[in-house]
Amino acid sequence: MPKITVDTPDRIVIEDRPWFLGLALIGFGLLSVYMVFQGVAERDLFLIVAGSAFATGIWFALKLGVRRTRLTLMPDGQAVLTIRDAKGQSERRFGPGTLRAGLATQTDEGETYRAILLVDTPDGIERLPFTRYLGSSASHGDVVDRINSWASAVG
Repeated sequence: MPKITVDTPDRIVIEDRPWFLGLALIGFGLLSVYMVFQGVAERDLFLIVAGSAFATGIWFALKLGVRRTRLTLMPDGQAVLTIRDAKGQSERRFGPGTLRAGLATQTDEGETYRAILLVDTPDGIERLPFTRYLGSSASHGDVVDRINSWASAVG
C-alpha cells in the first residue's frame, strides 16, 4: 500500500514497502525448511519433496513479487523514482514539469485502485505503475493527489 512517509518543505517521499508479503514469504520459507528437515529425520520422501517444491515456489515469489518503490519529490521540480527488488536497485530521474500521477480503477469484484505515474516524454505519455498490485484503500488516491498538488506547485 503506497504511503506518504515524509512531507516537508525540503522533500516529499512516497513509498510502497510490501512488509506483509515479505514477512509471509519468509515465514513460509522457514516452514518449508522445517518440512525438509522433518522429512530427512523421519525418512519421509513426501515431506522432503513437498518442502523442496514449496521452497522453490517461495524463491520464485521473492525474486518476482517483492519490490520496494520510493518516489522522492524535490521543491525544485526534480523527482527520483527508486525501485529495489531481488535483482538489485534501479533509479530513474525526472526533470521539472515531466511528472504527474493518475489513478487506475478496476471494478471486477469491488472497486480497486492503483497509482500510476504519468511521465511526459517526446514520444507521448509514459505510464509507470507505482505498485504491482491493485488495492482497495484510499492511500492510492491520497498519493495521486499529493503528487499532482506537488506538480502544480512546482510547475
